[in-house]
Amino acid sequence: MRQGDFRWRSEIVGEGSHTIGQVGCLLVCVAEAANRMIGAEADPRPLNTAGRVHRAFSGSSAVIERLARAAGLACGPRIAGDVAVMRAVIVQSLFGKSTVLLHVDHDSAKPGGDVEPDHWVLALSISPDAKITYADPATGAKGNLGASTLSGPSGCRDHRTYAVRAIRVLSAVQ
Repeated sequence: MRQGDFRWRSEIVGEGSHTIGQVGCLLVCVAEAANRMIGAEADPRPLNTAGRVHRAFSGSSAVIERLARAAGLACGPRIAGDVAVMRAVIVQSLFGKSTVLLHVDHDSAKPGGDVEPDHWVLALSISPDAKITYADPATGAKGNLGASTLSGPSGCRDHRTYAVRAIRVLSAVQ
């Protein structure tokens, strides 16, 4: 899915003033995860509406746990900093019945590098050499991240991964 899709790019995210086309990367990632995992509609608009009902937004910013729950999913804790742990969460999730959201640095144009995570992508697979294939809601295309992107904020590398969040289907007992 692409956040700039003409069918939803102008829809306001949550209770804010920004549109899916402008700031909808997390919303689109969670909608795509729900589509892949439970067959939900491949459209972020119903999740945007459900997110409002579940109070998943503060303005145009989403509270990831509430947004995931609105989609019928559960979100694991934020894992950051330790490359081995981040890689383990990605591998365990992708080879299990989960998927992973990656909070990444997307703005490589900032002078001296960007020190804030500003984009979400959905991990699709990981190779034996730790190359992560992901779906990018900004472009609607697949891309690859090398193992060196799991380095966190030090080093000022562009397109680095700051944190991972495992996403799984909510069980009937919850």
